[in-house]
Amino acid sequence: MLATKTSSQLPNQQELIASLNSIFNGNGTHRGEITILDRELMEEGSFPKERVTCRIGNDHQLQLFCKYTAGYSHASHGHRGGVPYETAIYRDVLQPLQVATPTFYGSHTGDTEDDVWMFLEYLPKTLRLNQPEDPEAAMNLAARWLGKFHALVESRLPLPDTVSLYTAEYYRGWSRRALAFARDSQVSYPWLESLCARYDETAPLLLGKAPTIIHGEFYPRNILFRDGKIYPVDWESAAIAAGEIDLVTMTDCWPEEVAEHCALEYRQARWPMGAPADFEQTLTWARMYLQFRWLGDCGRAGWWCANCQSVRPLPRQVGQTLDYDSLWRFEQLQTAGERLELI
Repeated sequence: MLATKTSSQLPNQQELIASLNSIFNGNGTHRGEITILDRELMEEGSFPKERVTCRIGNDHQLQLFCKYTAGYSHASHGHRGGVPYETAIYRDVLQPLQVATPTFYGSHTGDTEDDVWMFLEYLPKTLRLNQPEDPEAAMNLAARWLGKFHALVESRLPLPDTVSLYTAEYYRGWSRRALAFARDSQVSYPWLESLCARYDETAPLLLGKAPTIIHGEFYPRNILFRDGKIYPVDWESAAIAAGEIDLVTMTDCWPEEVAEHCALEYRQARWPMGAPADFEQTLTWARMYLQFRWLGDCGRAGWWCANCQSVRPLPRQVGQTLDYDSLWRFEQLQTAGERLELI
């Protein structure tokens, strides 16, 4: 299971104050000395996090979202970059684009390059995308945000060197891992091996044709919603890839009708003059990639089930079995393969 985060993994008070003073009073500026008024541990997620309420100078109060490496890593076949990489995404991509994300205030690097503390604006009174009273309306709003974001990134080419690229080997790695895990667990789908071969041959080419910067894990749990505005968070999986991957990620597990409405909103936002003729085909390939990605992913002590948003323990050695609650993804793979006439 994922390790429980504790307050002992957070910086001590003096270290935190010194770091914040360096950020808010560095580079010749002097906004006022930092006084920490409150610290609240946030247990959710893969890295230690806390909400810090501080005062800058005599009267200006500010709430910060603070995220720390603290020795944790969950790279997952290179899919996630951790806190140092997420910091670079906020600094080099999101901040210059001025998109609607929490304000990035800065970061602190400890004794090693991997020991990074990231400081963002804390957004109070927000909901996850699947929590509003009308979640489908919020989903449509997020689809429009996503289409506009991908279009904005394309208009700013070339893309920053700091952003990871989904290579052909990256795409193929997931299908091969999924196939190996299925064999080890004796899950039998007679069409799987040939589908993997066809995917390995074609998917990297089609999904790499019109790259943009994607979030990488654009799930409702990573999308905050407040007052009709969308604020995507948790950017450690951002990469250069096909934008359709974010779209199918957002609508994964949602009813087909909701997915179709989101696809329409996305198309109109990204391509006001009309989407590419192969949009639906690319969307299906992206959906196939997503299933391979989850079926080929395993944690250090459990298999992440995106459907139920939890890590389930593995009854045998990691990578030698499948979570049977995730077997529905093979059905999704078969449907995509049949739609593309691959099986």
